[in-house]
Amino acid sequence: MNFDRTAPGGGVDVVCRLEHAKAYLEWNFFFINRREEEKGIVRVCLADRKGNVVMECRKALQEEEPVEGILMQPYFWQGQREPYLYEMEAVLTDCSGRIMDSLTGQIPLRELRNRKTGNEMELLLNGVPFIPKAVFYSLPDGDAVVRQRQILEDLQQIKRLGSNCVCVKKEEPARLFLEFSRLCDRYGILVFVQEEQGRGEWVYHQDRKVRMEPGENIPDYRSVNNGLFMPGSRYPASLYYKYMAKWTEEPFIYLAPESVKRLKSGNFSVCCYSNSNRVALYTDGVLFEFQRGEEEFVFREIPAKTPCVMLTAEGEGCGTSLSIHKILLSNCD
Repeated sequence: MNFDRTAPGGGVDVVCRLEHAKAYLEWNFFFINRREEEKGIVRVCLADRKGNVVMECRKALQEEEPVEGILMQPYFWQGQREPYLYEMEAVLTDCSGRIMDSLTGQIPLRELRNRKTGNEMELLLNGVPFIPKAVFYSLPDGDAVVRQRQILEDLQQIKRLGSNCVCVKKEEPARLFLEFSRLCDRYGILVFVQEEQGRGEWVYHQDRKVRMEPGENIPDYRSVNNGLFMPGSRYPASLYYKYMAKWTEEPFIYLAPESVKRLKSGNFSVCCYSNSNRVALYTDGVLFEFQRGEEEFVFREIPAKTPCVMLTAEGEGCGTSLSIHKILLSNCD
């Protein structure tokens, strides 16, 4: 008899309910090759980051009810601000104490639920309103090592973007999905899965009763058309910086190459994304204009005397440059 690693949580599913400064935990175990008359014991240990055992639970194998426990003054998983994870070990033994199987891993203590506010539904994470900043993500194919490296790089970019949750397709392989969701826990990112009705409905993967309504179109992480990254490229597309201007506080500035247009006057226009409140644009190394605003800055009637349109933008402690040959630019109204 063994833990069923294809079941939710890879063999053990933990349900967490928060109340005041307490965490009420319910442990559900899944087995394969189990005979009804077989007896045994399941022991669960939960340890904090320092290695201190903060909870231990034991369950008779023949008992159908889940194991329950209460943890006082727990450290809650709070997304990217504090993605706290506990170390968990579940051991399956026979009546003589011989170990038949064991599971180890990291688990977050968090409670995600919906609350109705008027005609709208909002998400609460640990009782606090949670505003989803979602990205649609497809797990990469290929060799396990290459896939793992690609996922880690992607999660770093998703975190830098300021996204706090990802949406994945329901048909992703169970084992790969479990590995991916555990990595997301480490990065402070929630995982939602596609609902049956279509791409507009998303449910929390650990509790199908919790739904998310992003309130806007969810961008594709990697796509040829309107993606945050082009397939095969390590560097973001302009759309990435558009969302970054909405979602992050770390100073940055970006000139979108495809936004550079030749106007009827013979001058040019460009769009700049930034989370700075004030942006300065230079053309051919000479200051052209200051603008105040947020997220998106559009500059028009920019002169360019050389065969290249050479632009530089500066914000609050950040800057970037862009150079495009005029022959590449199409006329526009």
